[in-house]
Amino acid sequence: MSPSPPLPPSRHYHLYPYRWLILFLFSISTLTNAALWTTFAPISDLSSSYFFSNDSTRSTSINNLALTYQVLYLPGTVLGSYFVLKGSLRTAVVFGAVSTSLGAIVRYVGVLLDPKSETAYYASLVGQCMCALGQPMFVNSPGLLSANWFGVHERDIATTVASLFAVIGNAVGQVMPAIVVSEDEDTGETKGMEDLLLMQAIMATVCAVGCAGWFQSEPLTPPSGSTEKRDKMRRNGILVGEDDADSIRAQLLIDTASEGRLSTGRGSLGRERKVEGGMKGIMDNLYTLTQNRQYVILFISFSFGLSLFNAILTVLSQILHPCGYTDDDAGNFAATLIGAGLLGAGFAGWSMDTYHNYRFLLKAGFFCASSTTVLLSFSIKSTTTAGLYASFGLLGFFMIPMLPTMIENAIECTYPMPEELSVGVLFAAGNVLGIGTTVLMQYLIDLGGDDACDKWDTPVNLLIMGTAWCCTVVALMYNGQYKRLKAEKEEKEEGGKTAGGV
Repeated sequence: MSPSPPLPPSRHYHLYPYRWLILFLFSISTLTNAALWTTFAPISDLSSSYFFSNDSTRSTSINNLALTYQVLYLPGTVLGSYFVLKGSLRTAVVFGAVSTSLGAIVRYVGVLLDPKSETAYYASLVGQCMCALGQPMFVNSPGLLSANWFGVHERDIATTVASLFAVIGNAVGQVMPAIVVSEDEDTGETKGMEDLLLMQAIMATVCAVGCAGWFQSEPLTPPSGSTEKRDKMRRNGILVGEDDADSIRAQLLIDTASEGRLSTGRGSLGRERKVEGGMKGIMDNLYTLTQNRQYVILFISFSFGLSLFNAILTVLSQILHPCGYTDDDAGNFAATLIGAGLLGAGFAGWSMDTYHNYRFLLKAGFFCASSTTVLLSFSIKSTTTAGLYASFGLLGFFMIPMLPTMIENAIECTYPMPEELSVGVLFAAGNVLGIGTTVLMQYLIDLGGDDACDKWDTPVNLLIMGTAWCCTVVALMYNGQYKRLKAEKEEKEEGGKTAGGV
């Protein structure tokens, strides 16, 4: 397998240096939003004692702070798609950043005015809900951002970077609370919660100001042939199903007299787009996605896989407590999982950008991650932490790269559908399913009892392994077309354009 050849130099697509600022603003805002998601999960015991003096259900109440992101992901996805359809990518991103900032401020004000109380808990819950509405604006949009701003030989790397900052944010959210918040040795009370929420509020506000001031939706001219063709088709209201590849070429023979018109709106530097019918346009696009068999396969495998990943991060400390591990240990294990995952994702991004081997990476990732869940089940009951660190590292190395590879596969097999919608539906389903998975895991953890560490086949371990392998079986059936790459190839055959810039 050899690297993809460069496009012929007969015509030229310009790449704007401003794209790097756009990627930075988007990525750092994504990181901040993700960090706020897992604020309380790695310090669940300390958070419980901080907000509640005597409450038998306080562990569930703390888990609910993280579940807000999953509960509100679906309405947030619909809202984000509407913003992009009726406004622009800038509209969605600025909304997400401002919503995150306001939510972080509400959380801090709650603990500032009435610390160590249930009132502060409910203020944090309201703030989490506000932050949660902003999450889909970031998680669903890496593919759209990279398609709008980056050339064909940068696109996969840009998608990988933008999507992985959510994972980095989860790592920050796992490690930062354990560093700042602790138990007072003299009084036994939780200290540092106010400082943690203040730092996060400042981070979120800085990101909101940056996005409002400098983030833009797209450049003056498209960065690649597939983006140019996508814009043409969308302006003409063309939707493409699974078996419409032959009709794409015919429908692309349209009048291009309107090509290159400039939008003067604040939300965009450039290209005018035809906007189709608000919510009706979203529903038409959703129906088209359901007719794509390969996309449905991605939907089933990824949504259940994502629900499993989110649930594991949410209840990780509760899984490990019966074996004598502390909140700090749980945070370190989660950080190991995410850190190793970033290494794996870096390799996957390079491989996708060089070889465009999306299907292979997706299937290999599912198979290897599922195999690692078996190793993890045995490692949890082990008396050595080295094996457990290795298991979490391997699980992250194979599981986290599936985020960017799934995004690229979804965009390729549904092109020229709106990227934020085809990706957003996958993540929305995963988050909705994650609610039930998290609740089920909590029940199974309690069912396992205090002796869960003495055996590998505990109810929660069987759930993790079974779900992972079922997702793998479905993913192995995927054989989606590379429609966007085909559009690039057709552009080359017609004379092509190369991307140039800094």
